Amino acid sequence: MGNPITAIIQYVKSSIAELKKVTWPTRAQTIRYSALVVAVSVGVAVFFASLDYGFSRGILFALSKTPHSTAQQSAEPAVVPDVQTTSVPTPSTATPETSTSKPATPDQKANTPAQPTVELPTTNKVQLPKN
Repeated sequence: MGNPITAIIQYVKSSIAELKKVTWPTRAQTIRYSALVVAVSVGVAVFFASLDYGFSRGILFALSKTPHSTAQQSAEPAVVPDVQTTSVPTPSTATPETSTSKPATPDQKANTPAQPTVELPTTNKVQLPKN
């Protein structure tokens, strides 16, 4: 293996020599090719945008039951919500006698007040009328 610095210098010299052999395009050719690239890019963008628009409109048309008519209404009646109440016990308040890890004795259970209940509304699912 040779000296790495001389290898790098030799690589740069050979690269410059090769770049001098390249036939570079003229200014007019560069402008013409750049305009061609821009025009083809715009054409491809318009093509794919029209495909996207056409397919989306086609899918919307295929998925719609009545594409341009709103005269046909749903025969299903509107559903009225059914609200019912249920009893839910509230959490008990901890007292020093019942908050220990020892099980409650029969005397402690007899002295414990009844649990209050809270009425919470529950609703069934509501089905909205179709437009």
